[in-house]
Amino acid sequence: MIPEKINRYEIKRELGRGGMASVYEAYDPQFQRPVAVKLLPREFLHDPEFRARFTREARTIAALEHPAIVPVYDFGEEDGQPFLVMRLMTGGSLNDRLANGPISIDEAAEILKRIGSALDRAHSQGIIHRDLKPGNILFDHYGDAFLADFGIARITTAGSQLTASGSLVGTPTYMSPEQVYGNKELDGRSDVYALGVILYQMLTGEIPFDADTPARMMMAHVMNPVPHLVDKRPDLASCDLVISKAMAKERDDRFSTASDMTSELTAITQKMKQPDLTAVPPPPADPAHYPAGISANRNSNGHGRAPAHPITRTTTAAAPPHLPGGCRLCRAGLQRRIGCHRW
Repeated sequence: MIPEKINRYEIKRELGRGGMASVYEAYDPQFQRPVAVKLLPREFLHDPEFRARFTREARTIAALEHPAIVPVYDFGEEDGQPFLVMRLMTGGSLNDRLANGPISIDEAAEILKRIGSALDRAHSQGIIHRDLKPGNILFDHYGDAFLADFGIARITTAGSQLTASGSLVGTPTYMSPEQVYGNKELDGRSDVYALGVILYQMLTGEIPFDADTPARMMMAHVMNPVPHLVDKRPDLASCDLVISKAMAKERDDRFSTASDMTSELTAITQKMKQPDLTAVPPPPADPAHYPAGISANRNSNGHGRAPAHPITRTTTAAAPPHLPGGCRLCRAGLQRRIGCHRW
């Protein structure tokens, strides 16, 4: 049932409902503006872990002032139920856009440039998002991208015990291998991995790994090699290495920061817009069609050029992925670990 009011905020409609909260469009009569109100589901009221995680979201976002992070306006409790008030993002989500298929490389680069900058700001404060996905990338009415939902972010410098039990937190489709293993010492490169998954999805309209259960999806992130973008988009072969590096199984092999990844992607898009000066010119026209006095051999007066040397390509077989943790965790043990989690 949708409430009529939460604190002073007049509820207009439900925008979405997830496993951890419901989000409503509301009106703030005090400041006379529309807002978004996130409310913790009542069934979680007596769960201290969920309640503490929701409370932490408000404090986390409020501490992250950045032009590409959805700002927080207010926070409190209504009849013992925590709520969070944020700017209303009227442009939908990246998930909405991808429902219509892939987007252009230029649009993808612009989105990730903003999101990467927001992530670097969070990472500099020791905050890892841990649940990056298209549904958490929102747009305002100008079409600018914003990062939302730090509700399960782990503040690595705070010694929080909320995720210290090794429980798996995140969305399996975008989860890094170290998250699957339950690594307690995550850093920003886990978010970089998720950015690589999102970039692949933006450019192909498909997720890199597909599975019929969350457990099998997580196993794919750990065991399966990263699919080559060029197999789906031959015209974007230059972006293949960006995705492969972002989604490397070992985090030491990934980009060090989100901005390192987005800067390389931006450089590629700019290079793609430049004219190809190595292209071989077309053969000369039939001399019979030249006007009188015009020679077909233009090289004789210095205006022609020899064809460029042909470009040859070599390929090397991809080595099988080196799994984090070596053999300390066998596949069977990992299956037992992730098989008990529910989504």
